[in-house]
Amino acid sequence: MRYQLGDELTVDVDAIAPGHLEVLLWGVLDLSSQQLLPPLVAEHLGLGTRLTVDARALRFVDPVGLRALLAIWDRCGQDRITMEVLATPTLRRLASVTWLDRLITFR
Repeated sequence: MRYQLGDELTVDVDAIAPGHLEVLLWGVLDLSSQQLLPPLVAEHLGLGTRLTVDARALRFVDPVGLRALLAIWDRCGQDRITMEVLATPTLRRLASVTWLDRLITFR
């Protein structure tokens, strides 16, 4: 399913295998979309035990956008769902500098 969050973030949510949910993000993950993304993903978490967030098509992520990923990770923990983020080198660096990569697996 495709969702448009705000003006600059598009989200696709798909079950790609039994128990495996994929969320594809492209555009901008910042203040304008960060409050909308975690509840949207949470609606779909009942579909599996594994979540992959593909963030490689994001053009921009700020610290508030990272907070959205942290909120999704927290919800996954509550539901015993493993989460990984497929990220660009820049996003992996940002996760490293903020120590977010100590909580969430970034590939």
